Amino acid sequence: MAGDDVLIGGRGSDILIGGLGADQFVFDIDFNGVDQVLDFSPEQGDTLILEQTRSQLSKLTTNDIKLNSKGELQVRLHDKRWRSIVQLHQPRLTFKIQQSGGRAILRFRTRF
Repeated sequence: MAGDDVLIGGRGSDILIGGLGADQFVFDIDFNGVDQVLDFSPEQGDTLILEQTRSQLSKLTTNDIKLNSKGELQVRLHDKRWRSIVQLHQPRLTFKIQQSGGRAILRFRTRF
């Protein structure tokens, strides 16, 4: 793929590759499986968008999302359990959350 792509991680465990450009990787946190993004690049403007089929993510904060030492993005669910959503293979990133239309948009940058 080339350019600014939108890639959707559906049900199950998927492998996503956006290629060059500012790609958007979209994940529904209600689906099972841990997806992998093989070429996630904050430097190119790649973002993650989290959605939830059953409700809106309007109350999601940075306390509810973490990137573990393996580079897996995890979300704390309503029952307080942590669930891995996607493997970015980059544990040294920081992010901020932007709420928009019931979605959580995560913008990343490399830690210094």
